Amino acid sequence: MKSKTKFMAVLLCSLFAIGSVLFLFQWSETIMHADNPFIRRYVMGCMKLHQIDLKYNSYYFAGSSKNKVFLGNSVGPLHVTTVDSALLKKSSFKLEPDRMDLPFTSPVLSVKPPHLYFIDGGIPAVFKGRLDSPKVTLCWKGTNRFSQPQVLNQNTLACRTIDPESRNSELALVHFGARPRFEVHRDLLQKQVDGLFDSDGSLNFSSQSANVIYTYLYRNIFIVADTALKLRYRGRTIDTTTHAKIEVAHLPGRGELKLSSPPRIVNRMSAVDRNLLFVASSLIGRFEDPMLWKQATIIDVYDTANDDYVASFYIYNIDGKRARAIAVDEGRLYALIGTQLVYYRLDELIRKHYRSR
Repeated sequence: MKSKTKFMAVLLCSLFAIGSVLFLFQWSETIMHADNPFIRRYVMGCMKLHQIDLKYNSYYFAGSSKNKVFLGNSVGPLHVTTVDSALLKKSSFKLEPDRMDLPFTSPVLSVKPPHLYFIDGGIPAVFKGRLDSPKVTLCWKGTNRFSQPQVLNQNTLACRTIDPESRNSELALVHFGARPRFEVHRDLLQKQVDGLFDSDGSLNFSSQSANVIYTYLYRNIFIVADTALKLRYRGRTIDTTTHAKIEVAHLPGRGELKLSSPPRIVNRMSAVDRNLLFVASSLIGRFEDPMLWKQATIIDVYDTANDDYVASFYIYNIDGKRARAIAVDEGRLYALIGTQLVYYRLDELIRKHYRSR
């Protein structure tokens, strides 16, 4: 009888211990994913596979497809550069716009195979062509200036603009198909300080998930919208900066605004791939080594399909230079670090969070 009692006691203790472990694990997962008090979950993240010296630091990411990366160049805006994913083959050609009489100010290249777009939001104008030809044709000329164009389909792009009525920063759509028009959407960006600088951020588009994502520069918010710029939800990055910490001054006699002190940057840059959002953070979390932040760029990953923090990893500096731009395509992460283009393979712990197309 005593042995049976002892056995039942041991069994109950074992069940209690197992239940406690499972509860604590689930509780810790809830904290890490939903109620994170700014504690990062670091994983191996990515493995550097290839690297090439582009010789100049004026390159930027213009697109990617089928193991190819397309680069634009801010110094030579008409030049299109293609590099294979192994970073072994590099080629380039020069665009031939059908209108060279326009006063170009800030042209950028966007590649969505088989098409490419030459866009200048300062004029503003949109040229369109194909990758198999250097010729691009003017398909839209408007009056509303814009920045950060993201091509959504063959006839539409999303962008950021200044609303002529409120002078606030807003998101907009440019339609350059059969019915050309410019649509300002005033319900997405939210004013906190001045409506202009406080709304700074980075605009991205995932063709696989059909998400337009805007990540604020100075606060821990990102916006997920559909291709009609209808709000899906507002998500939060894992830091605690809910309000933009900026100071704005009015320039006397000019009616202009400027930042009067260095702002506190929260989300330095971002990229998207399918349902995952990759954000280069500027804020150190709890229990983190400050020396690591001097040696690397910290990337936080979010699953936009369920508004969930996934994990964090780091990209080491090269020759003292940190990553200035990132792009992600089907589990391949590319970074521009100084004059270097670097190719990394994302770890399986991150790739397993990809949703099917």
